[in-house]
Amino acid sequence: MFEEINVILAKARLQRAREDYFAARLLLDKVFCGAANDRAYFCMYHAANAVCALDDRDLRGSCSVMSVFNHCYVDEACFDSRLFLMIEAAQKSRDDNNYNDCHVETRERTRRNLENAKVFLEAAESYIDRRVKLEYTPHISYDPDDED
Repeated sequence: MFEEINVILAKARLQRAREDYFAARLLLDKVFCGAANDRAYFCMYHAANAVCALDDRDLRGSCSVMSVFNHCYVDEACFDSRLFLMIEAAQKSRDDNNYNDCHVETRERTRRNLENAKVFLEAAESYIDRRVKLEYTPHISYDPDDED
């Protein structure tokens, strides 16, 4: 059973992932490929962190989120292993863009990372929705003094 704060945190992180996804789409439309790749990666990062939040894994660093997601959810067959490969590809694009002065990002690679971000986000949303429906019971507090 989940605590309410974990469900709230997971949903907030999913919302942030959605915002990153839509920002990546806008950036790609304007051919800002490096920035679009950055947002596509963070879409996946926030979606993975949302999944971790359900199980009270409040992780901050990118490496720890991806490591925990891989070991606790991919290795345990909660998610297809291809999703982790998608994260790695997006992270490589992001790192190439941020740390290699000679790197020029292609629109095709950016488009592929954006498609992967959408697939990843939808998988995380589906997983969280399914688990919340099965395992979460909202706490309803009843105070008899509040009756009219």
